[in-house]
Amino acid sequence: MIKLLYTAKRPKAGNRMALQFDIENKEKKIMNMICKQMDYTSFPLLKPLWVKLVENNGSNSTYFSHLFKTFTFEVHESLLQQKIASGCEVIFFVLLSKEGGEPGGFCAVNCNRELGEGEIEMLYVDERLRGSGYGKLLMSKALAYFDENGISNLKLCVAFGNDKAIGFYQKFGFYPFTIDMLRK
Repeated sequence: MIKLLYTAKRPKAGNRMALQFDIENKEKKIMNMICKQMDYTSFPLLKPLWVKLVENNGSNSTYFSHLFKTFTFEVHESLLQQKIASGCEVIFFVLLSKEGGEPGGFCAVNCNRELGEGEIEMLYVDERLRGSGYGKLLMSKALAYFDENGISNLKLCVAFGNDKAIGFYQKFGFYPFTIDMLRK
């Protein structure tokens, strides 16, 4: 469901100053964000990032980009409330800037401890922060949460056409099982 892409301008041969500048900027990005675990009540804080996530999924969708334009934050919020009402726990791992607490990314997970099932609901990292390891950090936090709570049956969904996300998730042991198809 996400597109993780980092395109760095490589300096011309012999231009060590440009390379040093890129490294310093990358380190600043890493040092200026913290990751916090939050409950469902934090979801409204994430609305601007959720909108970017849906737009990103729409731009990556091979056949159904128009459907992503119909998704609303309020409907997704209602779906999360339904999951909570059915016995699921919904948790967010949120990247926050150290300066002002502005969110820079998030991973939403849900689990049903009784059934031992969990889901990576959403994962998004602001494009300005991509390539700095934040996606890996969020995914690692989510997987550690599942491990700590004895949740071993895990799943996630990826928008068809988002091949980079598939490669990212495979690094964490996720592989395609079924493909849902809609009639266009």
